[in-house]
Amino acid sequence: MDLKARNLIIWAGFYLVWILLLIWMSLTSTQSPVQTDLIAYEDKISHALAYAVLAFLGERTWRNLPMARRAWLWSLFVALFIGAALEIAQMTFTRARTAEWGDLIADGVGAGLALALVGWRSKKRRQSLQ
Repeated sequence: MDLKARNLIIWAGFYLVWILLLIWMSLTSTQSPVQTDLIAYEDKISHALAYAVLAFLGERTWRNLPMARRAWLWSLFVALFIGAALEIAQMTFTRARTAEWGDLIADGVGAGLALALVGWRSKKRRQSLQ
């Protein structure tokens, strides 16, 4: 097995596990009975971080496929699709969770920031190799 195929399997495994974890957290968890309010916008920060990880793992997975030149775009699309689908699922299939536009925006901001950071780092690495 060559290095690219091995990397694809490893990153795709992490990506799939993270997607399944997001689905589980989004559809089964409920509000904590103890509200801390220690951090303003704690829920939105959690969404942004979760989708930043999703976008990062997605970019690492997609870059090992034939459409590697657009890995960041595929990763962003999938992150936004999953975020929207889970918000709709929360509204449709759960009673304890609600769908919010703010959550979807936080998902997109987290994914976008992660991908911008990955792109910046890749550009910096390419410049240092020249």
